[in-house]
Amino acid sequence: MLTDTPGLFTAFGTAAVVFPVGFVSGATEPAAVLLSFVFLVGLGVDCNIFLVHLIRSEAVERGTAAGVRRGLTSTSGVVSAAGLILAATFASPAVMPLL
Repeated sequence: MLTDTPGLFTAFGTAAVVFPVGFVSGATEPAAVLLSFVFLVGLGVDCNIFLVHLIRSEAVERGTAAGVRRGLTSTSGVVSAAGLILAATFASPAVMPLL
């Protein structure tokens, strides 16, 4: 629960900054804000589950401190790469001309 809270506030902050500034025209669908928020929180929880599962399995074998260290170093590249791929995928429509 404590590890999901920063992701929740990050999603709130992203929605508060992006939607009023990026879509000033008022043509934004109101449901887009809610769906973006739900998507960001779901993605954060998914990555969190992956991370905590690896930390738990490593902690059983190596101890808590070593398991946390190994889990964070093992998954940081995967989670960062997945985030970059996802950001590039969803940013691509922003640079395409709107019809």
